[in-house]
Amino acid sequence: MKIIITEDQLKTTVFQNAVDMALDDIKKKCNNMNDFGADAEEIISFDVCDQLESIKRIEIVTAYKTNNIIEMGLIVYKDSIFSSTDDGDYLYELEYHLREFLGKGNFKLKLLNVINENSRSDW
Repeated sequence: MKIIITEDQLKTTVFQNAVDMALDDIKKKCNNMNDFGADAEEIISFDVCDQLESIKRIEIVTAYKTNNIIEMGLIVYKDSIFSSTDDGDYLYELEYHLREFLGKGNFKLKLLNVINENSRSDW
């Protein structure tokens, strides 16, 4: 399903919905892999599936268009015992799945911040 975005819809809520749909899609595919293993329809990196368990939400805070490319600024909120993780894996997977909804090559993700909401620092 593609989402067609007009100039007057260039709002963060529109892109937030697309990101939420993409995350749900990735989570379903991870669950499908848990159920069917290598026989699942689509294989996603196990690292991505593991990292998704710690992500509480991804918030789109900016959305603007420059040179016919939509740039989305996002903040990732997670609950992890690790103070830092490699966020590139799941951001790549998120961008890959967003192409289904927004089209190929007409958007760019910009990671503004990763906030770990786990208050424990004794790990």
